[in-house]
Amino acid sequence: MAHWIRTVVVAMAAVAAGQAVGGGASGAGQAAGAAAGEAAAPLTAAERAVLRVGIRREFIDRVGAACGGKYPAHAKQYGEAVRAWRESNGAPLQQFDTLMLTRPGGVDDQAMGALVDEQQQVIQAWQTGKLGMSLSRAPTMAECDKLTASLGRMPPP
Repeated sequence: MAHWIRTVVVAMAAVAAGQAVGGGASGAGQAAGAAAGEAAAPLTAAERAVLRVGIRREFIDRVGAACGGKYPAHAKQYGEAVRAWRESNGAPLQQFDTLMLTRPGGVDDQAMGALVDEQQQVIQAWQTGKLGMSLSRAPTMAECDKLTASLGRMPPP
């Protein structure tokens, strides 16, 4: 589960830079790509905070889908938990989407990679410490239930 975050975020950064990734970039992404010749400015604290929430969305979406696929009888419950988290984080998620598509010079790969690594560590510590989950195997149905029910209690980004 750990390596997908980097792959997804790199793909999002490529789209924001106007590069085609599995279906191409949007017009806004292409406009940002035109400015991609500019060096990316250092991220502000507010931008880093928004990026952290976006990184978490990718984790939450993937976990909800993986758990729902593995335990179809609970898929609706997992989907509802993911939707509730997305709704409660609507403003920063909208800011994330806008930032990824419009930031002049894009988001520096190293800066994004550092944020991905940081959030991966925070999420894994939460999973193993607070939720008592093992990362060495696929989650059980009880762990998927616990994880999705706890999304609103994740540590702050």
